Amino acid sequence: MIKCKLLNQYSARHILVLDNHRILQLGFVYHDINRCRDLFYLVQRCGQAARVCSDVEVFDSKISSHHRRHARKCRAATFIRAVQAKHHDFTVDSLHLKLND
Repeated sequence: MIKCKLLNQYSARHILVLDNHRILQLGFVYHDINRCRDLFYLVQRCGQAARVCSDVEVFDSKISSHHRRHARKCRAATFIRAVQAKHHDFTVDSLHLKLND
């Protein structure tokens, strides 16, 4: 929403259509990983946007999601070993561990 509003304001101020190369370039700069060039952080520093969570919370969520993914893989591996030991037919995809008997 912030990006859309920013691009619309810029295009109106400079009388540009949204598919103009300057608007498209602005869209890319909005997602720049360098905090000095990233437009979101510029808008935030100007007080026009607020963060919902801190950098620490973002970092913690990355770690906890890694642990959840690891636990899911361990459960899948345990399921596969148990089913193969009993010679059952099974299906495993990204969401399901399914016994086909």
